[in-house]
Amino acid sequence: MIEYLGLVYGLSRSVASYLKWKEEDKPVDRDWLEASGFAANAEKDGLRLYWADADHGISEVERSGYEVLYEVDKFSRMRRRIVRKHSGRVVSVLMGKHERAGSVSTPSILLLCWFKA
Repeated sequence: MIEYLGLVYGLSRSVASYLKWKEEDKPVDRDWLEASGFAANAEKDGLRLYWADADHGISEVERSGYEVLYEVDKFSRMRRRIVRKHSGRVVSVLMGKHERAGSVSTPSILLLCWFKA
């Protein structure tokens, strides 16, 4: 009986570690939004983009209904926060807010899925 509990525990730990997502920052430059087509896709989907100051501005901008944007790679279970860096330090974070038909709706988190061909 104890062997079965050990087997179930081992399997549940394996499943839990598989389901856990890794997070990292994706540093981009000023031209990346336009060059990648990210800004055009966001505008088409009714998403307003904003670069928030990483040290002080994120909490203030979140109170205005914006959320941190992530690039999601489902295959490697990786979630990347889109940031601008200067001298190796994160200086601003890309945030977004959905606006549709004159009303504002705020999801709990905005995830943008990009797949590499």
